[in-house]
Amino acid sequence: MARKNENNGNPDSNPGRDPDTDSNRDLPARTERQVDPDEPGGVRPPLESNPGIELDHAHVENDDAPDECALFPRAASEDELVTNWIVAHEGSFVELESVR
Repeated sequence: MARKNENNGNPDSNPGRDPDTDSNRDLPARTERQVDPDEPGGVRPPLESNPGIELDHAHVENDDAPDECALFPRAASEDELVTNWIVAHEGSFVELESVR
């Protein structure tokens, strides 16, 4: 259970933190996730004013290592793809249809 502090009763408030920015000034402001029991997964999708980054993926089948799923920005150039990706190893991801 989250503990309330003196900042408007908001457990996430921090008096020394600007809520509209991240500590890394190159990153956009943090988007708060809002719980909504009527949405799949119980979380409301991000606001349209902050659509986020559209991701694409590639499933990599390895012969001598666990398979991988690589996630990357859909609109990234070849140069950007060199550093803008995330990889998940087999066992840490599932087929979407298996959890619907």
